[in-house]
Order: sequence, then C-alpha cells, then structure tokens
Amino acid sequence: MSMCLNPIFHYHQSKEDRLQYIGECIKGLSALEHLDLSHNIFLSGLPESLSDDLNKLQTLNLSGCIRLKKVGELESVKCITLRNCRGLESCSFVVCVDDLAPYISSNIVQLEGVNCQELQISRLENVRSKEEVRRIKLVEKEKLEKLKLGWTLGSLRSVEDSALLEELVPTNTGQCLEIHGYNGICLPEYLTGLTSLRELKIVC
Repeated sequence: MSMCLNPIFHYHQSKEDRLQYIGECIKGLSALEHLDLSHNIFLSGLPESLSDDLNKLQTLNLSGCIRLKKVGELESVKCITLRNCRGLESCSFVVCVDDLAPYISSNIVQLEGVNCQELQISRLENVRSKEEVRRIKLVEKEKLEKLKLGWTLGSLRSVEDSALLEELVPTNTGQCLEIHGYNGICLPEYLTGLTSLRELKIVC
C-alpha cells in the first residue's frame, strides 16, 4: 500500500497545521509501506508519531523538502530519499538491508547527498562493504558538527568494526564525535588529526 502527498501544502498554513494534516492522513494506515512527501517546500518537520503509526513503512520520499530541518529515527524504513533537503539540520539514520537481497548492499549509500549539522548513524553492523561507506563521502560534509556512530551490541557483522571506522572519516571541522558499541581493538589514526574536535565519547 502506498500514499502520495506531494505537494499538499499552501503558504498560509502554519507548521502545526501541516504536521497535523499529515498525522490525520496517515492515522490508522498501519499497513502503509510507501509514503511520498516530496517537494512540500513549506514542510519543516515530520509528525513525532510517524514511526509508531507506520511501523511497516519501507520507503519514504522527502526529496525537494527544502525547509525540512529534522528527520528522526525510522527503524522500518529501508529507503529514504533526502535529495535537495538543503535546510536539513539533524538526521537520525538506521542502516538496514533489503530482506530479498541481504548480501548486495545496505541503504547507507542514501546518505551520499545529505549534509547536515548533526548526523546519527545506527546499526552499522548492517553495512555490507567498505565501498558503501566510501560512497557517502563523510569527510566532505562541511556542515557536519556532531557525528554519532553506533553498532548494536552482540550483533553479527559483515565488515569488521575497525575496518569500517577507518572509512568513516569525519570532516576536520567537526566538534563532537560519539561511538557506541564498537568492537575494534584499536582506533583509527585520523582521530589525532581532528583539530576542531571538542568532545569525544566512546561507549563499548
């Protein structure tokens, strides 16, 4: 089941009205798998209940939502499109794989066009190769100030934590780095070159 709501808003509507309207549209659609909200240029946020209401959602299209500021954690979503979301300030991204093709690649490559101030990437154990991580070009995200990376404790890995962390090189202008659930025995050498880093937190 899919739903397309692009674009649905008008300039005179308040932020609260837009979020309420989305909430009303999706309420009760627990079987919804695909949601298209692309090109809603006055959309600045998503309903807090979206993840709970749409727990079977697999794809979410937010491309062209130029005023969107925050994307929270959406555990079931395998594909999220964030192209031209240039106003994005914060993004929580859950790495997952397609159940029909679990050995091909994960969805982390969808972060390639994302450049925000705060980025949280969880369930890194689902990354299938180092090449996937290279594609997102984390080091080139000049807006990124706070980066949080997380693996699930006790989970199986396709790529060793240390090898993956070597590829997750943050920009040199970053101020805060958090690493959770890391199983590696050593830390990457690039940490000593992060001269702007003010806060480093490692929780194993």
